[in-house]
Amino acid sequence: MAFEVNLTGIPTQSLRFQRESTELVYLSDFKFLSLALLPTVFSALTVLLLMWRWWRLGRRVSLSPLEIARAFTAPELSAGSASDLAAKELMRDIGSKKIRYGEVENELMVPALRFAPPDVARAPRQGVLYF
Repeated sequence: MAFEVNLTGIPTQSLRFQRESTELVYLSDFKFLSLALLPTVFSALTVLLLMWRWWRLGRRVSLSPLEIARAFTAPELSAGSASDLAAKELMRDIGSKKIRYGEVENELMVPALRFAPPDVARAPRQGVLYF
């Protein structure tokens, strides 16, 4: 390939050069793609089936820790209140009772995470396995 440069006042010059380059070429193997998509689609369908018709529970539901604890009958939250209270109604029903979510030792001296009075529950410790 010849290359000529001609600028005003500069003599013409000819160059010869050869260019070599490598290119990356990717080839998709759709067999592996379909095998990788199978667990993803299966997981999405499983979650969809679990969540199907969640709106038919009969009341508004949130992921409030209070509502979840109440659903699992936390003793500090269940004394004398209805089982289907929303978080705001539960707080109104509990009143000024102070509770804390933290580490509590059960009767077997095994640490567990529970709702308890603040003087009983302490902050969870890193590296401890709770049951």
